[in-house]
Amino acid sequence: MRKTATLLTATLVAIALAGAQDAALGQEPSGSLVGSVFMAEGNTPLSDVTILLRGTELQAVSDSLGFFRLEGVPPGDHTLTVSYLNMVSDVAGNVAVAVADGETVWLNIQLEITVVPVPELVVQIERADNVGKMAGFDHRRASAFGSFITRDEIERAHPGRLSQLFFAVPGVRVVPAPDDILGARLVSARAGGFNCPMELFLDGIRQPSVGFNIDLLPPEDIEAIEVYSGSSRTPAIFSFRGAPCGAVVIWTRDPTRQDRAP
Repeated sequence: MRKTATLLTATLVAIALAGAQDAALGQEPSGSLVGSVFMAEGNTPLSDVTILLRGTELQAVSDSLGFFRLEGVPPGDHTLTVSYLNMVSDVAGNVAVAVADGETVWLNIQLEITVVPVPELVVQIERADNVGKMAGFDHRRASAFGSFITRDEIERAHPGRLSQLFFAVPGVRVVPAPDDILGARLVSARAGGFNCPMELFLDGIRQPSVGFNIDLLPPEDIEAIEVYSGSSRTPAIFSFRGAPCGAVVIWTRDPTRQDRAP
């Protein structure tokens, strides 16, 4: 006896040919499903195709030649689910494979794989600014409680000495360093003038502001600067003893950082 079942869909063509075999005595009634899976275009064998017998736990995976075998198939009408990679063709309701006791049904399955165009994928990588020693800089910069000088602004100004960047900063006065007539230190222009040195932090570490010569720091080595002209404007993290004269925070270059507007 020869039987044929045919499925015509956009994704799967299945042709079933059945040949009867004698049932083995003393065994539970069962049959077999064996066959091959091919790509419709070029008739190329497909490996790693999963064939699942619906309503059971029986499944098989095709080998490098596209061959598969399902043993112990209960007699009766069955439907199949065929999946390849992440593509699934559900043949339930379209192909009824009838298996009798002791019968082996041979299946030749042809998969028509349709290429679906994927819209262009644009990946935007947003760099995390608030990391490392610069953590919090952009947040404070956005608060507008101080004056901020970025790396881009330093490069545009192209100062010969670091102190030249502070000449136009509100609330800051540049005065000679005590031990170096060519050097400079920073004092508050709003709280006592020459006698009120501003707190100075270098990479977050407090420095001896009274005698610190800021011109010892090359401008090309500076990443950014924060200036707070009085105690009410100075963030708590830089408010040493209340910072009555304000604070200046200098950050050295960070090669991983790319400055951007807040």
